[in-house]
Amino acid sequence: MASMLTQSTVRERNNGLFLVEPATETLPQMSRQVRTVLAVEPASFLTRDAQRTFRAVQYSLRSVRAWHTAVEWVERGDPEVILLDLDALDHSLSSINISALRLVSLLRRAAQDRQILLAGVSRRDFCEIEEIARSGLDLLIPHDLPLLRMAQRIDATLMRQHRSTRKVG
Repeated sequence: MASMLTQSTVRERNNGLFLVEPATETLPQMSRQVRTVLAVEPASFLTRDAQRTFRAVQYSLRSVRAWHTAVEWVERGDPEVILLDLDALDHSLSSINISALRLVSLLRRAAQDRQILLAGVSRRDFCEIEEIARSGLDLLIPHDLPLLRMAQRIDATLMRQHRSTRKVG
């Protein structure tokens, strides 16, 4: 069992000093497996900081540059999360040569009934990418969001998906 510092108790002594006594409660230890994040067109996600940040929150960051490789990974059931750089895909910066809208629909079809989180990262306004977002993205992340916050949003969305499938199933 793990201890966690919660609320502190403060008492005043006769000499005017304060004594802080930590109150602890026991929480069950949660084992967490390493999850795979697959970055498609990953130029902006291949930094050492990104690798370190995702590893710190127990995500393994993998990357592919070919859309058919991403579809194969999804068909095998390998990644729990797919991270798409929507701007690179749609602005001919990509060697993938496929639109983000088409790639999202191919990945959704390949996933079939499995729960895979599709997250899109973009600098563009929602109105510009609304069609892509509504075509099957689970999460839309602003490109300027710090990496740790990005990982936290992915984690929170996965937890919500897990809870909703547990209640339904």
